[in-house]
Amino acid sequence: FYRFQKSYQIFFYLAGNYSLSLSISYFLGVVVNFLMTRYFVFSDSKIPAYQQFFRFALVALLGYFASLFLLNFFINHFHLYPLFARIATALSLLVASFFIHKFFSFSLSPKHQ
Repeated sequence: FYRFQKSYQIFFYLAGNYSLSLSISYFLGVVVNFLMTRYFVFSDSKIPAYQQFFRFALVALLGYFASLFLLNFFINHFHLYPLFARIATALSLLVASFFIHKFFSFSLSPKHQ
């Protein structure tokens, strides 16, 4: 989507092609990311899966808006190519996301390490 020079009106927001691309990829990745994180990274968590997913989705939603902000910031202020801006955005939020999911989404305290 980011290669097309077009904007889309979504309710009260005028979404650029890179914003739409981010939105589609981000929300499709949430479910896959949750399953991989639940079963391969934080498998010691005792919280029920539905509660983990709710927390995970809440953090993902906050991460989405942070990603959207950073993506727009990198593109509009640093004039990065959208693909490189997306990579910079993902790397910027990687560490914060891990620790938020560890201590909030899956409630693993340091004693579980």
